[in-house]
Amino acid sequence: IDLAYETSREALDLAEQTRDIYVQGMAYTSHGIPCYLKGFFDRAESCLLKGLDFSQKTTQVAWGAWASFWLAELKADRGDYEKSEAYYNKAMVIFTERGTVFPSWVRMLKVCIERSKVLGNGREVDLGKLFSCYDGIKMKVLEGLMARYIAEILLNMDEAHLHDAERWIKKALEADKRNGAIWLLGCDYELLAGLSLRKGDPRGIRENLERAIATFRKCGAEGRLKQAEKKLTALN
Repeated sequence: IDLAYETSREALDLAEQTRDIYVQGMAYTSHGIPCYLKGFFDRAESCLLKGLDFSQKTTQVAWGAWASFWLAELKADRGDYEKSEAYYNKAMVIFTERGTVFPSWVRMLKVCIERSKVLGNGREVDLGKLFSCYDGIKMKVLEGLMARYIAEILLNMDEAHLHDAERWIKKALEADKRNGAIWLLGCDYELLAGLSLRKGDPRGIRENLERAIATFRKCGAEGRLKQAEKKLTALN
């Protein structure tokens, strides 16, 4: 993440010098993503909004969708699930308005939208449709993320779904380890700590938070690292 942050910042400096909105749309989005991953939320939001604005003025379809997706992720992290859902829907429109491109991303976004609805107002979801979205995924980078979001939906339904939630978290862990998705792996451990809390397992909480902390430290995710450290400190 540190390398992505520094490289994208250099690219953004060059893009601003060109004053070319086509290039700036890519550069602002590319820099906004590592800003988000590092936990620099204000900087990330500013860059992603600019990336989205520039991309909508050009033919940069995919970059506009990715800017919308990461804005949705940021809003969800801040607990603004209504705006999160709106940005996910915007990404969905961009990916489908000219014929479906990146169908795996469209499947991912369907799960993301349901997650925002569940976290925002606790509404029920059609689990069968969620599971079928996962079965059709083709992009490895999305395997762990989608599995974790399905687990999070299950965790926020009722106690009867805790076992299924644990199964999906483990599926996410396996996928992110296999695919080398380190930042996502740290998020998996953090969610597993949350499951341990629900199960009344103090040892599990501590062990998984420690794993999350080590993983976030390894990949340079400063914001997530501080968040996990605060949770661990609260146990003492």
